[in-house]
This record gives sequence, structure tokens and C-alpha cells, in this order.
Amino acid sequence: MSSTSFSQIDGGPWDSLNPTLKESTRKTIDRLGFERMSPVQAAAIPHFLTNKDVLVEACTGSGKTLAFVIPIIEMILRKETTLKKDDIISIIVSPTRELATQIHQVLLSFVNDLKSPPLSEEEQEQEILKQLDQDDQETDTKEQHQQQQSIDISTLLLIGGTEIYQDIQNYKNYGGNIIVGTPGRIDEFMSRVHQKDSLKLRDFEVLILDEADRLLDMGFHLPINSILLKLPKQRRTGLFSATQTTEVKELARTGMRNPVKIAVTVKDINTMEVQSIPSTLDNRYMFVPVEERVNQLAHFISQHIDNNKIIIYFLTCAGVDYFYKLLSSIKMFKGKPFFSLHGKAPHNQRVKVFDAFSSAKNGVLFSTDLASRGLDIPNVDWVLQCDAPQDPKAFVHRIGRTARMGREGNALVFLSPEEDTYIDFLKIKKVPLLEMEKPTTNVIDIIPEARKIASTDREIMEKGVLALVSHVRAYKEHLCPYIFIFHKLNIANLATGFALLYLPRMPELKDVVVEWSSGFTPEQIAKIPYKEKKKEKQRKEKLEKLQKQKEERKLNQKDSKKRKLEETKVAAEAKLKEKEEKEKLAIEQQKLKEQGTSLKEIEKQKDIQEILQETKRIKMAGKKSKKHIKRNQFSDLMGDDAIAEPEEEQSNSDDDN
Repeated sequence: MSSTSFSQIDGGPWDSLNPTLKESTRKTIDRLGFERMSPVQAAAIPHFLTNKDVLVEACTGSGKTLAFVIPIIEMILRKETTLKKDDIISIIVSPTRELATQIHQVLLSFVNDLKSPPLSEEEQEQEILKQLDQDDQETDTKEQHQQQQSIDISTLLLIGGTEIYQDIQNYKNYGGNIIVGTPGRIDEFMSRVHQKDSLKLRDFEVLILDEADRLLDMGFHLPINSILLKLPKQRRTGLFSATQTTEVKELARTGMRNPVKIAVTVKDINTMEVQSIPSTLDNRYMFVPVEERVNQLAHFISQHIDNNKIIIYFLTCAGVDYFYKLLSSIKMFKGKPFFSLHGKAPHNQRVKVFDAFSSAKNGVLFSTDLASRGLDIPNVDWVLQCDAPQDPKAFVHRIGRTARMGREGNALVFLSPEEDTYIDFLKIKKVPLLEMEKPTTNVIDIIPEARKIASTDREIMEKGVLALVSHVRAYKEHLCPYIFIFHKLNIANLATGFALLYLPRMPELKDVVVEWSSGFTPEQIAKIPYKEKKKEKQRKEKLEKLQKQKEERKLNQKDSKKRKLEETKVAAEAKLKEKEEKEKLAIEQQKLKEQGTSLKEIEKQKDIQEILQETKRIKMAGKKSKKHIKRNQFSDLMGDDAIAEPEEEQSNSDDDN
């Protein structure tokens, strides 16, 4: 492993490189103002130019971008074969759109100079005199200029924001010898073009993974692996990162062949201890309770904004939105150059803000960690962290926006007194800090003015509420929960520090009792208007609609209650009637039961009588039958005349009966 001390920002003159750089490359470097190399450039460029893979670990602001851009340009200039516009020579993968855009701009500085080499009038005169004095070199000079003028390197930026077919069409029309972009977009582009057999990788030379640790932290494992599978195995690969994590080392093992490991370290001049920040950075902390933070923030800005470029970091996008809007409305900051940058803003807007702040001489950029990694914003004097980052890795990258390439810089972080163990934690991570005393004089209390502004502008009031809610949630999900302890966060004081008019409901406070009031009643808060007339009109229409719906619900509830009472009454009456009918039926059944018993007895008696009568009849019939039989027997003996008398007697006896 190659190790270089970074206590002095000097890697030597550009002429000391072996192999030496092309004249066109040197002229662009001079035009950009880089008089000497940084250590990481001095260590990495020669290895790249001698066909080796490199694994570079260097602190932020050390000049890593030029360490891979220059070798890529040199590789193309040294190619013997003619380059077609769609021959892909190199791919540079970056974790964010902003960083990819910035790398592409640096790349264009070299590419555009190749199309029209930068020569001043004095250089042109000297060149003419040299040609007149040295006739034997005239031909070579003309050929060199013709070669320079004929070089046309095409670049392609793939960062999304447009339809993928537009990127494919740009590649077909304008080419892409060097592709710069984000992992997902590059992978999608390669997959689409590869399917059509239009991906020309025959002359591919080098793959660059910039901020490799960040790429893996953001979950880009799948697209990176997909890109690696599509590229030729015979290539050079460069991994550039501020930290060498286990995942980066694993990626190096799978995607690189015997890489040269380059670690550029920084040592404190006094103690000679290794640290993770530039030695030219004055890194400080200040204990500020959450309820005083907005006042201390305003005081800091008022003291430094006129002569400095400042980046102020917040924990969430909503926090950036709110404090940018609020402080822009404070009287003492009217007309001051304030800028806002976060991930939820449209890409075009982010590019405009970045370019505007980069070109500004002084001002304040309110930002999230979007502007904490890899971005080279020129001449940043101060970095203030109002909130410590959720991921402690981001701390070094935040403060790395200042003290870049040997310049002096200043950094300050606000911490609550109960977060003091964060200082020791950072020292273990080789990030030393010194305390800055909290100013107590001339600190203006802007909270009353801030609340007055919020009471006249509903948009600011609502942004404040969203900022607090998002801050509480982000704080609860901190990656250092034993340092940033959620239950120790004083929500009431935090609401004061945010200059809120009311405390919103949130799940995080479900079991927490917070007694706090701004002095504004719910009725007053409900009447606060939007300053934008169209928005206020929509709000009023919505309120009227809600009021109408409320009245309708109230009326419906009243009707529903009335119907319910009527239904209850009807049900009660029906129940009573049913009860009466049941009782009546029971009585009738009892009567019928009793009547049924009497009838049964009568019927029983009738049955007995009928049985007796039938029995008597049967007996009588039997007697007659016997007499008839005897008579017949007698008639056979006595003849027919003897029969008349008994019949006559029988009829007489029947009459007597």
C-alpha cells in the first residue's frame, strides 16, 4: 500500500509525472489554475497510465476527480487507432446527479480545449517565432496542431430526469466515448442499447467508481454488479473513496485485478496523529440548547454572511425549506444572498441553485446531506451544522466542503449539552474538534419576529410544523441512538427553537405529555391566511366546503338520532304489543287446554254409550238369528202354515214394544 502524508498539500510539479502528460492536457490544467499536484494525484495518475487498477482512499477535498479524469483523457490521446464517436472508452459512476454533473463539467474543460486548444496572443507569437527560428521543427509543429485540432472526444451524461430513449438518441447522434452518470441510469442505458447490439465496448479502457463507499451505502449493489457483468474483463478499474469499508474491499476483490492500494493520510502538524480531515481545517463545536438554536444561527449568519460563503446543514429537507423561508423573511436578512438545496427539489432547480451559489462571492446555502459528498463548491469559508447528521459518516463529508486543495476553512457544529459524548465519538473516528464558546452578547432574539411572520403567512407556519415533525422522526432514527437519545429530546423547547405557533400531533408523542403554548389560540391560528392570493382563495373554498360538510354531517347526525329514537320507540311498541299478544295467546291456550279436557270426557262418555248400544244391538241381532234358525228347522218338520202365527206374535210383540 502506498501511503502519503497530507500535512503539506503538495504532491510535486506536474512535470515530475512519469509518464509525462500531453501538452494539451498540461495547458488545460494550467488554465484551471492547478499549479502543482495534490498527493492523491501524484500517487494515482502514474499507476493508471501504466495499466494498473487502483484502489484510492483519500480524505474529502484532496483532488480525487482530477486523479481519474486526467488519466482517462491521456489514454484516449495515446490511442493509435482512430476513435469513432460511439466507441465507449470509459464509464464514470457517481452516487448522485449533482456529483455526476460536476465531474462531467470538469471533463468538458479538457474535451473542449482539445477541440480548440487554449493559446493566448503571447503564446501564439512565441509559437510563430519558434517556427521561424526552427525550420526543421516546422513540420512536426504543424502535424501536432493538426492532430490536436482533429481530436473530438464525445461525452454523455446519464443522470435521469428525462426519458431513457432521449439518452439513447443522444448516444446515436452525438456519441459517448466517455460516459458519466448515476448507477441506475447507466445500467438501464447499457441494458437497452445492449439489447439492440449497439453497445460498442471493443475499445473499452477504464471504469471509475467515484465515492465507492457511498455507492454501496445507498444500495446500488445490483446496478453496479450489472454494469460490471456487461463490461469487458480486460479493463482498468479505479475505486475512489474517502473511507475503505468492508463492502468496498469486497467490491475491489470481485471487480479488480491486483489493484494498487493508495492511502493518502493526514497528520496533525503538532501531534503527528493521523486524522480524517484536512490539516488546514479549523473544526469546532458549540453547545447550544435546542431552544436557542435559531437565535444563535441568526447571530452566526449576521456575523459572517457579508464576507464569506457559508453552507448550513440541516437534518431534513423540510428543515431546509422552513429555515430558508423563515430567515429570508427576517428584517435584518432582507436582500441577503440565501440559497436552498435539497433532494426533494426538481433537478433543474437544484442545478440552477448549485451554479448560482458556486459563482457567488458570498452567501448562505441551506442544505441537507445532498451537498455533503464529492461536490466541489469553490471558496467555501464556513460549514455550519445546525444538526449533527443522522449517519455519522456524513460528518466528515459535510465539513469537507471547505478547506479543499490546501485552502484554509472553518467548520462548526451545534450540539445540545446532553450530546457531549458525540465529541469523543468523533475523536475515535479521527475527527478532532475544539470548543467554541457560545456568544452571549449582541445575540438578538428573533423568535418573536419569527412568530409574527408565521402569524401573517400560513405557508411559513405550516413549513415550521412539517420541519419539527420531520426533525423529531429523523432524530428518533439516528444511527447513534446511545448519543442522540430520543427520550431526552425536549419537544417543548424544540418547538420554541423552531418558533412554532402550535405543537402538532404525531405518533412519536403518543405516550408523551408535552405542556407548551406559544400564546396563540386555535381560533387565531385557523384565521392565518396564505400570502399568495390564489392559495388563500383555495384554502377558503376548502374551508367552506369542509364547513358545509360539517353542517351536513351534523344535520345527518341529528336526523339519524331522530330516526334512531323513532325506531327505538317503534321497536319498543312492537315489543310491548308482541308481549301482550303472547300473553293473550297464552290465556287462550290455557282456556283451550281446559276446554279440551271437558270435551275429551264428553267424547269418552259418548264413545262408551255408542259401545254399549252397539253391544246391545249385536246381542239382539244374535237372538233373532237363533230364533230364525229354530223356525226354519220347525217349518221343515211342520210345514209352512205353522210359521204364520209366530210371525204375527212377533209383530204384536214389536208393536207392544
